[in-house]
Parts: sequence; structure tokens; C-alpha cells
Amino acid sequence: MKARKLTMLLMTIVMLLMFSTSVSAYTAGTYVGQGTLTVSGSFTAGYPTAGGPGELYVQVLRVVDGTEQLVADQSQFANRDYSPKSFTINFHNLSYGTYIVKYFGGPALSVSFTSIGF
Repeated sequence: MKARKLTMLLMTIVMLLMFSTSVSAYTAGTYVGQGTLTVSGSFTAGYPTAGGPGELYVQVLRVVDGTEQLVADQSQFANRDYSPKSFTINFHNLSYGTYIVKYFGGPALSVSFTSIGF
């Protein structure tokens, strides 16, 4: 019985590690400024046979002493008909500093940024 429980525990840990490493964030750019950081563009995500549209996640990280610190994040759902969806996300009240914009999501995420900046 102990061996079975241990095997199940190890399999669960391996599956969690595989899932956590399968999602990778892409960097949209590095920006210096303060105030409101606006990120806009369009995206598609999802497969018609996968049970619905996908999602886009955008993160803003501040660089402090070479370390990235998450400041804010926001998500957007894709259109149900899988057509491109336009988006504008505003991150308000950012103090002066260096910020990195990262994004991830899916499935089958395709993003086109039209504007990012303060």
C-alpha cells in the first residue's frame, strides 16, 4: 500500500512539473517610464475542437537590481468564432522605472502588438 501511494505521489509531482514548464512567457519588450503603460494589439487563441476559445495573459514586471518583480497582470479571452480580437490594456500608477512586458496563453496563441508604451 505504501508503494502505491508513493508511486501516485511521484507521478503527481512529475505531472505538475511537466505542466509548469510547458507554459513559457514571451517578452514583448522593455520600457522605461512612469504613469500608465498601455499595451494594445490583436490576438487569436484556441481551437474549435478544444472546447472553446483560448486566453491571452499580459504581465508587467519591474526590474529592480536586476530582478524581475511582478507589478500587474491582466487576461483577455479570445473571440468565440476564433477571429482576431483587438485589445487595449492599461496598467496605471506605475512609478518611474524599467518595466518588462511579457505575455503567454493559448492554445495556439498568435499575438500582434500595435502599440506598447507610456
